[in-house]
Amino acid sequence: ISLDWLEGYTAFSARIEPEIDIDNAELVFAGYGIVAPEYGKNDFEGIENPRDKVAVVIVNDPGLGSDNTDYFNGDIMTYYGRWMYKFEEGARQGLKGVLIIHEDRGAGYPWSVVRASAQSKMYVDSDSDAYHCPLNGWIQFNAAKQLLADNGYDIDQLIEQSKSPDFKPISLKSTVTVSMRNTFDRQQSPNVIGYIPGSGNTDESVIYLGHWDHLGYGAPINGDSFINGATDNAVAIAWMLEMARCFNALKEKPRRNIVFLSPTCEETGFLGTKYYVEHPLFPIDKIAAVINLDVFPLWGENNDVTITGYGNSELDDTLAELAKKYNRYIMPDPDAYNGMFYRSDHFPFVQKGIPAMFAKGWNDNRKQGKEWAKEHIARYWAETYHKPTDQTHPDTDDYSGLLQEVQLFFDLGYKLAQDTGYPKWKPKSEFANVLKR
Repeated sequence: ISLDWLEGYTAFSARIEPEIDIDNAELVFAGYGIVAPEYGKNDFEGIENPRDKVAVVIVNDPGLGSDNTDYFNGDIMTYYGRWMYKFEEGARQGLKGVLIIHEDRGAGYPWSVVRASAQSKMYVDSDSDAYHCPLNGWIQFNAAKQLLADNGYDIDQLIEQSKSPDFKPISLKSTVTVSMRNTFDRQQSPNVIGYIPGSGNTDESVIYLGHWDHLGYGAPINGDSFINGATDNAVAIAWMLEMARCFNALKEKPRRNIVFLSPTCEETGFLGTKYYVEHPLFPIDKIAAVINLDVFPLWGENNDVTITGYGNSELDDTLAELAKKYNRYIMPDPDAYNGMFYRSDHFPFVQKGIPAMFAKGWNDNRKQGKEWAKEHIARYWAETYHKPTDQTHPDTDDYSGLLQEVQLFFDLGYKLAQDTGYPKWKPKSEFANVLKR
């Protein structure tokens, strides 16, 4: 069978090689593509000669749709569910490639987002060969369903079987042939950073974070192919600049240094932030916390403050207390299955053990209510996210919700900058033991 590019599959390579030719590599179904000793799970166990194999894996993790929070945190995605992890693990296993079966809910976005990414320029760093297979890619769900059916397997049954710790990989008795030709431009892209010195003569810091990059050009909509990135993430840059203006206006500065970091290449794997955590302005273990804003529609004021990654750190409790001042309440992200906690620039800091706050109001609009917000969020993911339609609308945009986030997160940053202790991870967080201080 021959799958149509963009319709049935996408394929790419993050290796800095001009030609990638994969000829009749055996396809192996490897469940969720996870190696998690704490859950007794190794989806690659028993694969022989991995250099000759391409693994087909399911998006997300085995907890998807479950209320059992003791197994992969239930319906709240863990890092094991992220596409980035699956490609990284495939490289560690020495595989020829990894193809992820897309499914809207498990991925957190429709196939159109995968299509858009496949048509955009890809950015990789100079040592990317070390942690990428020759082939990475996605298979559209119905195409994968047909592929498995042709080999006598029911995709829904395989997904269910893959959730078990006892699952072992299955040869699909099929091969894949892919040829790719890559061209390269060597470029430098800057992180933008500034800071306001604290009053305490210390090397401790609090970081405000918002990435400045986006995808450039993509599939045209109504003749427009420029992906503007208004809500993702120009609005957050405005938020951060206003935050900087407010801190700079203080006659008495808080104790810790306040850093304003706008990294590059978030959309292609947090490359700018990964660089920063290895080359920080102030010591990485002296960062009290990171406050990040990303993907913020201009819909007006909200009653809620939805925390993405709720339950990970004491920052939740601090923010809940501060929110009361503005008649707002804290809520966990109801869409935590989509793994958004692992999909923005705070995450490289989290991987270093630094608590991070990634929150915003958008689930309970102050004028229109919860159902209105729910409908608009669904429409945003389907019609705006990573598309040319992500642009400003001067006649209808309402910036009052953004002002709310300036007020609330100024308070949070100020409190963190005045404190002498460090926020702690909750004991059950998967990052609780990364950094001891």
